[in-house]
Amino acid sequence: MIFSPLTACLLLGSPSLAAFPTPAYPDCGEENLAACPSDFGAWELISWIPEGSVDTVRPEELVLGAGIAADVAFRHTTGRWESVVAVLDSGIYWQETDLWPKIHLNAGELPAPAPDVDGNGLLNISDYPDVDPTAGVDVADFGVDPSDLIALYSDGVDDDGNGYVDDIAGWDFFAGDNDPFADPQIVNADHGTGVMEAAGEAGDDGSGIGVCPNCAILPVRVGDTFVTQGDRIGLGLAFAADHRVASAAMAVGAMTHPDWTAAAVAWAQAEGVTLVGAAGDENSFHRNYPAAEAGILYVHSIRTDSADELQGAATYFNTWGCNNFGPRLDLVSPSGACATGAVANIAGAAGLVASAGLDAGLALTPDQIRGILISTADDVAVPEADRAQTNAWPSAEGWDSTFGYGRVNVGRAVEAVIAGDIPPVAHLDAPGWFGWAGDGVGVEVRGSTEAAWTLAIGAGENPSDWTDVASGAGPSEGALATVDLPRSTASLAVPLALEGVVARSARAHDRLVSIRLRTTDAEGRVGESRTAVWVEVDPDARAGFPLSLGSSIESAPVLADLDGQPGWEIAIAASNGSVHALDGSGASLPGFPVWTDEIAVAPSRAWADRPAPHEGILSGVAVGDVTGDGQPEIVSASLWGRVYAWSADGARVPGFPVELVGRAPAELTAGRTWDNGFA
Repeated sequence: MIFSPLTACLLLGSPSLAAFPTPAYPDCGEENLAACPSDFGAWELISWIPEGSVDTVRPEELVLGAGIAADVAFRHTTGRWESVVAVLDSGIYWQETDLWPKIHLNAGELPAPAPDVDGNGLLNISDYPDVDPTAGVDVADFGVDPSDLIALYSDGVDDDGNGYVDDIAGWDFFAGDNDPFADPQIVNADHGTGVMEAAGEAGDDGSGIGVCPNCAILPVRVGDTFVTQGDRIGLGLAFAADHRVASAAMAVGAMTHPDWTAAAVAWAQAEGVTLVGAAGDENSFHRNYPAAEAGILYVHSIRTDSADELQGAATYFNTWGCNNFGPRLDLVSPSGACATGAVANIAGAAGLVASAGLDAGLALTPDQIRGILISTADDVAVPEADRAQTNAWPSAEGWDSTFGYGRVNVGRAVEAVIAGDIPPVAHLDAPGWFGWAGDGVGVEVRGSTEAAWTLAIGAGENPSDWTDVASGAGPSEGALATVDLPRSTASLAVPLALEGVVARSARAHDRLVSIRLRTTDAEGRVGESRTAVWVEVDPDARAGFPLSLGSSIESAPVLADLDGQPGWEIAIAASNGSVHALDGSGASLPGFPVWTDEIAVAPSRAWADRPAPHEGILSGVAVGDVTGDGQPEIVSASLWGRVYAWSADGARVPGFPVELVGRAPAELTAGRTWDNGFA
């Protein structure tokens, strides 16, 4: 039987792929909805207040609108195909037809010459109409989708020589193959697909429109849902950077944050990737990684005070119970999908701004795009009286810890690019976010500015007063100043049961000192960078502590006699795969630290100037006599399914590591572990 993919798509009511790419809509707006995309109008995207809330909303918000003003941006651009948005998440449902024409295909791994069947000047699934639609995943057999190309053209050869064999349409760093298909048996496996649609759905087809309709989408699967490990996020970031994407959406939370994932963040930024991460959905000041890493736009969502966003709202500037907040916050976006929706919208906005730059002959850097989005944001500053009426969270003029610099306004951002209104860049390099500054005396501040600058410090997570401590008349780079940071003398003895969420956050950050670097160019445009560090002296702290191991530490320490001398040593693992044995001064014992094995990863340039990534560690270590020789060994399990053991001198125990994935549970039981003398 001859199967016609086009016929199947039409019979099933799938959108026509020939309408892509989406044109600009120069007359789109509230007064001319007919000139907008047919499926435009979601409250999160519009530049006006929905009719049902016009009489109830605060007068100040009537001119600001309910959403991110995408209609204003669409008058000028709907994005460019080469401004790729990578989505690091749970993968993609290949059966979602609205994403088929949007998926970035790697011409270097596909048959050459690449055809342009539909004549639209770009390579997408429309150029392969004669491919067998049943070659890929079964759930998408009603038409030709990218999984069919993966199945047919994966030949085990790295045709383009980039280190990723057969990277045809993204990558799967969770399953370890080249098909980022989301596992439909997993709850919330559709999470990544939703992010892709909100960020970049083509639109004008009745199924919805994304913030950057013409930006290609690169699916990068880093977990089976939105909670994963820092190892896989680091690998995904390196992959996205190696593919020169414009922005990367990370609506995920990582259980670990190894130093080499932080290195991948820096590498991605150097390669021109604007990174957007979720603040988290815990209604807490808890810092969610990877988003909390320096340089990533740390974002959450806002909604109305009404159960219905389309009517009866008094404000569209209200955060809600699922969102994290705190000193690291950068921007917010309206969405009904918690921080995930904000990540999708702002990653799409970054792609749209990058596209507007290309249209204007500008290759905007991530720092510039960040500055544009911040400088054009709608400031969320609701007066106290209005907050009482709308039950809104605290806000203030300018930056605050609940709403950051404000609500993204992508329409204003695009128009700023067109006008050449690019703010100067300020960048704080040191001290790093949430570092430990001890007594705060003599702290060196390093960074760079593109114009005249002022350095200021303020107490707490949300300073109401800033003190200028240094300044410069022009561009600067390197050591900007050495400053003394203030120490809080407030008591932490507070009846916790009586605290609200906001008060608890203020108390928790009482020992935090914020540092702000502002740069102002000759036209009065302002760029800003912030960081914050802990300033506290604990009289009971032992010399040599606190001790940084360079990565996050989820492992609990174990005290054991490792050297046969009086006193116990500390055995502990870090998330980067290092296992440490420390004496009471914090010094490493001979032979330590030791490491898990390197992860078999593609030779990304992200690791060119640093050690290759190692298997990460989440769980605690154990200490016991594994070999029966009367001497202790240290045992640790990696996140990659292997158990390691080392002697007290750092030598790896013969026979280890042992692979656990696929083994019967009876082979490793709590009883056997206890019988073998583990601590």
